Amino acid sequence: MSLRIVFCLFVLFNAVGWANAQPYRLTDSVSLEEVIVTGVVTPTSKEHALVNVRTISSEQIKALGAVTLDQAVSHQLLFSVVNDPILGPQFRLQGLGGDKIKILIDGVPVTGREAGNIDLSQFDLSNVERIEIVQGPMSIMYGSDALAGVLNIITKRMQNPKRKMQNQVGLNYETVGKYNISVKSSVSFGANSISVGVERNYFGGWKYLDTAAPHRLLLFKPKEQYPFSLSYSYTSPKGFSALLKNDYVQEKIWNLGAAQISPYEGYAFDDYYRNQRLNSRLILQKKSWQIVSGYSLYHRTKNSFRKDLVSLNQQAIPGMDDTSTFQEVSSRGTYSFERSRGALAVGYDANFQLGKSKKIPDGEKRMDDYAGFAMLDLFFLQKRLTVQTAFRGSYNSLFSSPLIPSVGISYKLSPEMNFKASYGKGFRAPSMKELYLSFIDQNHHVVGNPSLKAEVADHIQSSFLFEPVRRFSVLLTGYYNYVKHGIVLSADHPNDPNSLDYSYRNVTLFRNVVGSLEITGSLNQWRYTVGYAVTNTLAEKGSYESFVSQEATGSISYLFKKLKLNASVNNKWIGPQPYLLTNIDGTSSYVGKQPGYDMLGCSVSRGFFKEQLEVIIGGKNLLNVQQVKAAGISSGGSHSSNGEMNFLPRSLFITVGYKL
Repeated sequence: MSLRIVFCLFVLFNAVGWANAQPYRLTDSVSLEEVIVTGVVTPTSKEHALVNVRTISSEQIKALGAVTLDQAVSHQLLFSVVNDPILGPQFRLQGLGGDKIKILIDGVPVTGREAGNIDLSQFDLSNVERIEIVQGPMSIMYGSDALAGVLNIITKRMQNPKRKMQNQVGLNYETVGKYNISVKSSVSFGANSISVGVERNYFGGWKYLDTAAPHRLLLFKPKEQYPFSLSYSYTSPKGFSALLKNDYVQEKIWNLGAAQISPYEGYAFDDYYRNQRLNSRLILQKKSWQIVSGYSLYHRTKNSFRKDLVSLNQQAIPGMDDTSTFQEVSSRGTYSFERSRGALAVGYDANFQLGKSKKIPDGEKRMDDYAGFAMLDLFFLQKRLTVQTAFRGSYNSLFSSPLIPSVGISYKLSPEMNFKASYGKGFRAPSMKELYLSFIDQNHHVVGNPSLKAEVADHIQSSFLFEPVRRFSVLLTGYYNYVKHGIVLSADHPNDPNSLDYSYRNVTLFRNVVGSLEITGSLNQWRYTVGYAVTNTLAEKGSYESFVSQEATGSISYLFKKLKLNASVNNKWIGPQPYLLTNIDGTSSYVGKQPGYDMLGCSVSRGFFKEQLEVIIGGKNLLNVQQVKAAGISSGGSHSSNGEMNFLPRSLFITVGYKL
């Protein structure tokens, strides 16, 4: 219902705007000339980029009350986020899993996947300028894992270099039990600037499932994080810039087991997870060239204990501890030049991965990847028509990597209309765990497969952008995805339900067609965005029939000038659809029926003392959707694989930021 209201308001405001023939005048609305850096060789306006890039601004992040990455992307069109109680929030894009989506921070890849996904809650947004999302393969520039798309987190630089020192304190509280505090400071001297920040994010968990002993067995696990950031930047008068940034987060998760009570004793089995993530990058650039180098570290430990609930003493359980460390060193460089008839860009991409774990044979494995790529743009009709061809060739030390081509066009039909179309091939290399994992105990016998092939995909995309007046746009986009050699964990003996033998294999095939419509604009003090998408997942013989799913997003905001107050409402609707269930033989079937649901939120914000103090108050999940359960599937836990999706309940939040 809330989405319908947003849409009706949108129609009404546009009707009034066209009737009065007034130009759009809200100066702080999102500019259509916004510069993007993801999927392009040099910073480019959205209008001139051959790829469609969706941007989540820092203002949108604040309006959502988003503290971590999962909270920001969950409201985006064609994104879906589900929660795993231990591995954290995981997402899908255009129906493709998170293992096929490359996550970058300032263009540097992030390592450390669990079950193929990266925990989105480990990325704090308090120091983020914007998030750029490219849908479709970006394997030409970014290599493996960019099969479905790329999500690039762009962090903030010093906001006002003319001020010698800037200090800021941020507080965030949410009634579901979340407490966050951050302190940041920056100083500039000449062409140099240094910034440092430290934070604490705490979540006490939610929904107790154990009736025998209170305060145990939570559906959403308690979590504590300590992010830290340090950066240095230099900008010369001649256009050369250097940026060195480091982000570190230390996280602890409590998984307290159910109480085992008898007349003689009471005990429980508890697990503690400690995660560390470090992302460092050095970015050197001038007008025609750029070098982005980085180091990414992910360290995870698990400790298991048998806890006496009477004496509160605990003993370590032999053989249940685990430690894993994954490191990646990367470097990507590009050089480009442009002439009247075209432009050429060439580059290299090198990645070195090292994995250490008890579950990997010999305790350690390494994978190196070296690649070169080139992009040629040809201009026609006084640059109204651009044709791009590109390719990537690579060498991998562990598997055979394919030659990756792509081709695209951009044709400006008129000053108000622009058409883009592209074909791209994507691939995903098998991960260290899929190649070498060995997890064997009394309940598991899982081994990797060194003979795995890379997943490959064909992607076709076309879009039509219509901008009849300033600050109003209509974007119509169509996608086709065809993924083969999908890697899944499957049973070695599918006819024996008692067998514990599992290994990774290339067995799945996936095809879908996606269409989306997005309308964005502003009129006087109003700003609005409406989006709708329909996905047709094509049938796979012997697995599932074809089906159609729908989703819609809507947001609207109004600026009360006299009160200096900005109010916004946002909603995302996910339509009914079959539920994806993994079979014992490694294939997938769409079974049961997952009902539709809405995620509705709102916020109001105001600045005080010449904008030194900013206060945001809002609500999340206002319709109080706590569980979505697929009909026809038996379940009994919080994992999404059993037919249930669980959400935090309705909550209120307040965010306060003060600039000293």
